[in-house]
Parts: sequence; C-alpha cells; structure tokens
Amino acid sequence: MTKLRTLADMLGASWIPSLSMVQARLMRPFYRMTFLAAAARSGLLAELRGGRRLDRAGVIRALRAHARPELIGPWLDIGVEVGVLARDNSGAYRLRGLDGRLLAKDPSGVAVAGLLEVALYHRQAIMSAPRFAVEGGGLNHADQDPAVIARSTRLVQPLIESAVRDTVRDHEPRTWLEVGAGDGHYAQYAAAADPVLEVTCLEMQEELVDTMAQRFASTGQRSRLRARFGDIRDVELDEQYDVVTLHNLLYYFPEDQQCDVLERCRKLLRPNGTLLLTTSVPGKVTSVSALDLWFRCSDFGSPLPDEHGLEEALNTSGFRDVRMYRPLSAFSLVAVTATNPA
Repeated sequence: MTKLRTLADMLGASWIPSLSMVQARLMRPFYRMTFLAAAARSGLLAELRGGRRLDRAGVIRALRAHARPELIGPWLDIGVEVGVLARDNSGAYRLRGLDGRLLAKDPSGVAVAGLLEVALYHRQAIMSAPRFAVEGGGLNHADQDPAVIARSTRLVQPLIESAVRDTVRDHEPRTWLEVGAGDGHYAQYAAAADPVLEVTCLEMQEELVDTMAQRFASTGQRSRLRARFGDIRDVELDEQYDVVTLHNLLYYFPEDQQCDVLERCRKLLRPNGTLLLTTSVPGKVTSVSALDLWFRCSDFGSPLPDEHGLEEALNTSGFRDVRMYRPLSAFSLVAVTATNPA
C-alpha cells in the first residue's frame, strides 16, 4: 500500500508533465549528441567503423584508457542506452545508429569536426553568456582545439574553394600569402589550380604549422608551399604578394584592431595586388548565430562582421575596388575582393 501511495504521489507531482516532455524531446537527443561527440573525440568511432566489434577490454586497449579503465564500462553503457551503440550477448560493442556509422566513415573529417564544434564550443557559449554578462570574464584561445577548428571551418569548403578558384583565374597571381592558414587546405587548393603559383602560409598556432609542413612534404609540394609561424600583426615578411587571403579569420581579432590587420595585409600586397577575404556573416542560421555568440564571449575576438561594416573597414584601410558577393545566396558566407591601389 505504501508503494502504491508513493507511486501515486510521484505521478501526481506537479513537475512530472514538464519533466516527461523534457526527457522525451530534449534530454535523450542531448545525451546522444554528447556521446557521439565523445566517441569521435576519443577515437571510439574510428575503432568501430566498418562494422568492427570490440568488447570492453578491447575498447580500453584501443583508447589506451589505462589510467582509470573502470570508467569505460559505464561510459559505453550510456552509448547503448541512447542508441549509439549496441552490445551483443558476448559483451562486444558495435555502432548501432545511422548517424554514428556515417560519422565513422571519416572520423577525423569535417562532419565530425562540425559536431565537436557544436557540442564543445557552441554549447559552451550559450551556457556561459549569462554568467559572463553578470560576472565578467570571457573565453580564450585555450578554450578551442586548433585542429578541430581548422577542420570545422571547412564546412563551407566548396564556397571558399569557389572564391579561391575565381581569384586564381581572374588575377593569374604568381605569389600568394594565406593569413591564418589553418591546416593548409585552401593553400593547397590554390597551388593545385596554378602549377607555377608559390604560396606562403602564415599561422599563429604552432601545431598547425607543423601539420602543414608535414602535409606539404608528404605530397611533394614543399618547394611551392611554405608554412610559417607568425602573427600578421607583428610578423616580419620580406616580400610583397600578388594575392593575400584571409578565410574566416577577421573575427579572431578585436574590432579596434581589424583595420590595422587589414592595412597590414594591404601593405604586404604589391601595387594592384588583390585581397581575398571570406567570412561568415550574421544571418538566420542557428549554428552561425552560436559561432557569433562564442566570439562575442571571447576575450580576444569580436562579433562576426556585417557586410556594411566590412566594406567600411576595407575602405578605411586603404583598399579600393571593393567587391562583395555570396558564392551561394542561401549561405551566410561572403567573399570579398579588394585592390591595393598603385
């Protein structure tokens, strides 16, 4: 009788309807996304791709989880509960959901990086903004994984490649400087579009400079592609270039430094040289709004630029013939070309 009364009290509690709705519509998808992100970040997706199965001991070995191996079993159980994993009678785990199997096809690729950006950084900004508004403070460079960011920025890769391709075709450059080159993908793309183009990649994250150097060496492109460590604001470069590019980079600088950065880029251009700048801009896409919020919360960056403000900053920095367009109108990414006047 006591248990029945307890059950009745529980079911009649005023919070039960709202809690049931939250559990069904919000909590389970959140747990599922979080586990998928953790599985990708830890390497589990890569270990289970292609239908591979591993028991708990096999997962511990594969992930090198030797410091606290007792955590792996309960962690895997959550993966089963949210439908990402299945466990057979022998205790072996495999990927169950379609989302996990698709992500596992390229566990270090763009889609996984996009998931990690949402799970790690967008969630962080949405949770932190009210606290920062009350207490002050902000996010910093250490709150981002450079490798994840370098890959996730390639979510708009075809749009940026289109702008790069057009610039190579229209201006026939012989020297090219990419500022904030990330993992070097767009530099390689530009070099592939013109067999005599020489590209210098400037990057302020040392691990990405090392990644680029290894990548260029492994593809036999080291003679035409060079990776260099440095910050555009103070690096010393002893030449001028036909083209200088910045891809999704301007909002990494405070607003009061952006004109200085653009002027610095202009001075690195030869007379009549071309700046190519691509950037996300505010729009009606939630992921872009969350990206904008993250940089508003940061202690080093700035909000995503709007198109009018961007054009004004370029003119203030001494550029002329500013041309702004969207490679595809449905996406919140603009490409800008501007000329360093002779």
